[in-house]
Amino acid sequence: MKKAGKLVITFALLSTVAISAFGAEQTARAGYQYGTVMFTNDGANTNYKRQGAADYAKNHATYNNRNTNYANYGSNSDGGDCTNFASQILHDGGGLPFYGSKGNNTFTQDWYYYGSDVASPSKPNGRTSSWTGAHQYRTFWGDTDNGNGRHAYSVVKYSIKDAYDHFDELNADLWLGDQVQFADSSGHTTHTVTVDSYGGGNLYVSQHSTNDDNYANWFSGENLKQIIKKRIDNGTSAYVYSIKIKYASN
Repeated sequence: MKKAGKLVITFALLSTVAISAFGAEQTARAGYQYGTVMFTNDGANTNYKRQGAADYAKNHATYNNRNTNYANYGSNSDGGDCTNFASQILHDGGGLPFYGSKGNNTFTQDWYYYGSDVASPSKPNGRTSSWTGAHQYRTFWGDTDNGNGRHAYSVVKYSIKDAYDHFDELNADLWLGDQVQFADSSGHTTHTVTVDSYGGGNLYVSQHSTNDDNYANWFSGENLKQIIKKRIDNGTSAYVYSIKIKYASN
C-alpha cells in the first residue's frame, strides 16, 4: 500500500493522481504546490505491470545481472546505460509494447529495440534514439522543446531544490515502476532512474550508469532523496521530472 503524501487537494487543476490517505487508496484532483504539471494523458498505458517493472529493475540493476539481450551503452562516449535500462524496465518488466514501425521514425517519434545500432531504412533491425538517449526518451514519454510525445500518463517538472525541500510532494505522486529524470540548467536531460520500492516516507530507485568505478553506479534500492541531494551538491542537475507511466497504483 502506498503511503500518504502531503498534497493539497483542489478541484481546480487538471492533474489527476492517486494518493493513499487514512490507510486506503483514494482518488483526488491534486494541486501541485511546487511542481509544474507538463501534461496529463488519461488512459495511457493502463496495462502497465508496475510490480513486474519494479522486479525487473531490481533483478537486472547490477552489471553482473544485466540483461545481455541488450547492448551495454555504459561507456562515457555513449553517455551511459541509464536510459537503455529504463526502456528495458518498461518493455521487458512492465510489458509495454514497442511503438512504431521497425526501421522508421528512428529518433523520437517511435520507441523500440531490435538491435544495438540506431535504426535506418538500411538497418531496420536497430533501435530508436528514444530507447537509449535520456533527452530523446523524455521527448517520447514526456514533453521537451524538440517535440511532444506525451506517451506517459503525466510529467511534473520541479526545480531540483524544490524536489529536495518538498520531497513529500514528489513522493506522494510516484509509484512502483514510475520514473524520474534529471536535467541540467539548459533543460537537457542527463539521467533516468526507476522507482523500485518505497517505505518510511522514502522512494528507492534502480539505475544503470557509466562503466566507471567497477559499475558502482549500477544499483537498486538507493534512496531517491539522497540522490537528489548529491546532484544539488555537485551541481550536475537543475531540474527533476517525475514521469508517471500510468494513472493510479495497480
